[in-house]
Amino acid sequence: MAIRPQPVAHATLGKIGRLLLLENRAMRPDAECGHHSHPPIQLVHYQPRYAVACSALVRASFERFVAADISPEGQNHFFSIVARVLGDDYAAYTTFCALRNEEPVGIISMREKCHLSLFFCDPGSMGHGLGRMMLAALERHLISAHPTGCELTVNSSLFAVNIYRRLGFEVCGEPTSNNGILFQSMVKSIQPPEHASLNDNL
Repeated sequence: MAIRPQPVAHATLGKIGRLLLLENRAMRPDAECGHHSHPPIQLVHYQPRYAVACSALVRASFERFVAADISPEGQNHFFSIVARVLGDDYAAYTTFCALRNEEPVGIISMREKCHLSLFFCDPGSMGHGLGRMMLAALERHLISAHPTGCELTVNSSLFAVNIYRRLGFEVCGEPTSNNGILFQSMVKSIQPPEHASLNDNL
């Protein structure tokens, strides 16, 4: 029997949760791009009941786009991180799932210190604004937690560098390798709209 995922209640989510629920109603990635064949996306906070499906979509995207550039050691290390994020340590991360027909099609996860740990879409759901939608939700969470702004960092695979650039990230230094994983450090400045406007005028 399939378990029906339950959106987090308004009373427990506060301001950010209400924004997410409003976004679920108002922002449909497929409609943005002129595609109407897919059901709308719902964003929810990650719960362990999504672990199997999220692990599968991460693996599918990783193997299709990233694995060729990473050693077996690096792949083992990467999936140990996935296991932590989706397993017993999930509460130490801020993680959102994108659901379509109650099944995960995307996941974005951040450690406490404003560092992206996971950011993956199901390969069949890419190209319709899903990643941008999930990142926008995470940025609103960051603005709520850091009213004066912060820097969101990520260790991008070489495949994803241009994707992150389109999402507003900038390259930091040269590609480097750690634990068998070749990556490019990148950063994005996250600021409330009023701070961004002020800086633009300086």
